[in-house]
Amino acid sequence: MSGFCTAGSRGIILAPRLGRVIMRLFIAGATGVLGRNLVPLLQARGHSVRALVRTSSQADALAAQGVEPVLGDVLAPTPQALLAGAMCSCDAVLHLATAIPSNPAAPGAWDANTALRTTGVPGRCLMPRWQPAWRATCNRAS
Repeated sequence: MSGFCTAGSRGIILAPRLGRVIMRLFIAGATGVLGRNLVPLLQARGHSVRALVRTSSQADALAAQGVEPVLGDVLAPTPQALLAGAMCSCDAVLHLATAIPSNPAAPGAWDANTALRTTGVPGRCLMPRWQPAWRATCNRAS
């Protein structure tokens, strides 16, 4: 359809010809192959982006582009309160992080990518057992 753009597998739909909805988005994977291409497109449409990054150099690079960085690691035990606080004021969470192996045929090559998708953050924060804590943090912040 002309005039429509979808971002992410769950489909945040922007309909420019019907009027724009400006959103605050939390992105895991903003510096990866998907995110580094998507972030400027989202910003060009007026959305604000907050991104989970692993290093201060990534944080500095994204901040220079107008992105609000949050230091943490998708696979590390990042404190729940930090992530909940970073995500709760956002309208949507985009989990774009990947860990594509250099040798996909090697035994265990995809383990990191699987962990990233199933036990990584923000995946953990979106699981039902985490949602009450997320809501409680968001309610305290508002």
